[in-house]
Amino acid sequence: MVYLIPKNREVMPEGFRKEDGFFLRREQNKFCFEVKHVEGKSELACVGRAVEEKPSVELRLTREEAVLLFKDPGRYRIYPFRGELIPRRISEVKGDRAVLKRGYKPYKVAVTKVINGSESPPVIVEISPKEPPKPSRPEGLKLVVRGGKLYLYWWSEEDVRFLVYKNGELVTPEPTVQNVFVDDLPREKTTYEIRAVNEFGVKSEPVRIIYKP
Repeated sequence: MVYLIPKNREVMPEGFRKEDGFFLRREQNKFCFEVKHVEGKSELACVGRAVEEKPSVELRLTREEAVLLFKDPGRYRIYPFRGELIPRRISEVKGDRAVLKRGYKPYKVAVTKVINGSESPPVIVEISPKEPPKPSRPEGLKLVVRGGKLYLYWWSEEDVRFLVYKNGELVTPEPTVQNVFVDDLPREKTTYEIRAVNEFGVKSEPVRIIYKP
């Protein structure tokens, strides 16, 4: 695979497919091609035979970082990978390792080794997500009885949704953005529990309140 990232976007390399900001051509052997400029002139460019050996990469994870260890020290380039290599470098390193940040969602990178000006086929490495944060439990839970109905009120300063439990049973199958819950007035002692849940599906510690008829 040959990627061409032109400094001047007003060009059209012969035999390449245009992508978003770069050109792509599937080719393993040495070849030359014509580059046509918008103003009319053209020039000849050549690409050497592709490096065939993929780099050897070991992944080690810490809480916040993903460390890529290279078996053979050298010059390496790291690209985003979303179904295919995206030729916009995340980083270029020299030595035997590269350090990437872990996020709360998994992602993949493509690692190539630079040999005599050419890049090897990429090794695809998946970076697993770090443990997402746990939301704080809801605050200020209050119970009000009015007109034969029971009203629960609470609040949170975080961008979360809420789950409501009644005597340990979940009564909101889908997390709700509302910080009010209305129920028919129970005839017996009933425990209500509210938990916050964030975008990663992590639940907070509960806050509880008991209704006694």
